[in-house]
Amino acid sequence: MQYEIVPFIGGFSMPIKKWIVLLLAVFLVLPSTQAQDSVVYGVFFYSPTCPHCHEVINNHWPGIQETFGDQLRVMFIDASTQLGAQIMNTTRQALGIEATGVPMLVIGDNVLVGSVDIPARTPDIVREGIANGGISLPPVPVLQSTYDAAVAREAAANEAAAEEAVDEAAAEEAPVEETAAEESSSADATLDSTALAEDATLFDKLNADPVANLAAIIVLMALILSMVLFLFAFRKESLQKLVRPALITLGIGGLIVGGALFIGSLEEGAIALLPAILLLAFAVLLLNSLRASQKPMLPYWIIPVLAIAGLVAAGYLTSVEINEGAEAVCGAVGNCNAVQQSEYARLFGIPVSILGLGVYIVILLVWGYSQFFSDRHMNNFLWLVALAGVAFSAYLTFLEPFVIGATCLWCLTSALVMMALLWVLVPYAEVLQPRQRSA
Repeated sequence: MQYEIVPFIGGFSMPIKKWIVLLLAVFLVLPSTQAQDSVVYGVFFYSPTCPHCHEVINNHWPGIQETFGDQLRVMFIDASTQLGAQIMNTTRQALGIEATGVPMLVIGDNVLVGSVDIPARTPDIVREGIANGGISLPPVPVLQSTYDAAVAREAAANEAAAEEAVDEAAAEEAPVEETAAEESSSADATLDSTALAEDATLFDKLNADPVANLAAIIVLMALILSMVLFLFAFRKESLQKLVRPALITLGIGGLIVGGALFIGSLEEGAIALLPAILLLAFAVLLLNSLRASQKPMLPYWIIPVLAIAGLVAAGYLTSVEINEGAEAVCGAVGNCNAVQQSEYARLFGIPVSILGLGVYIVILLVWGYSQFFSDRHMNNFLWLVALAGVAFSAYLTFLEPFVIGATCLWCLTSALVMMALLWVLVPYAEVLQPRQRSA
């Protein structure tokens, strides 16, 4: 009997080894296929005027997106718009996120904030998410509806490039009750980070937070009016007639702004004490202005009271600035973090809040010196410092609604304090005395 000799390789015949190789290939390819199907979804909140946002979006995000391709799908939402801010606040409340600043990236349970944290941690989080089968959008209904609207909008835009009539067809097929919501949501969300380079219009900036920006414009007009009056009525007897009504107005304005800050910080524990101090200072200013009757001179001790109020506002913003990752607690309106994160928050590399802090410290020291040594000539210096502070405050206040597109109530408080100091010092500043005519 003749036998056919079948060659063995590694203890198995060739046919058996082929099956083993095939099985190994299946097991090796299957995880790879699953990994390719895994998608990590995220939400990126940003502001067009935030330099840290542009740093991430322009310099870091393209490389991250290129690395993961279609397995990383992130929705970008403009938090400076009214609807975008609502979506961000709803997301924060639903997920218990304490952070309030931008840029903010939410992937699953991970909340990344800032231009350092996001590029440093995102790749590892995405890799881990892909390996574990993907990460879905955070379980917030408004995010899913906004994402669907953004997907529909981009799909429609791509199809419209090929067929001009696709917009009408899509509009007819979309449910009537959802069309308005989808249009408003898609206006604040996009899946394409390259579309974020477009600059916001002046109307967009003012409309981002109309109440706070209107308050900034009113304060700006008061700052400009004060400077105009001092430039064209540089005589003490003319200015003294305006001291009392000016201080009453500033006292009321300070109570309104301080009240908004206090309401916005009620849930922040000890931080609420800071706007409470501001409210107390402006209440003291208002009461003394009302009691002054026709006498324009307020008590000399009102100067350190106002300086301390300015010190509180500037000091708080300084603490936020020097603590990386810290975010300012804003008032009932406004977006302090957008202002703090803008390129205008620094002057020659120095945070503006630190400069303000230094000015108020100087005012306190000079006031103390004039009291201790009974040197009233230092009042001229104090008045000139206040005048310079009003001019600089006018510049900063102009930037908020018209350039940055956001308003910081702490900054408005400082501007009101500086104006109040300017007017309080009118009766004390000898530089305003009328020149004596020679006989």
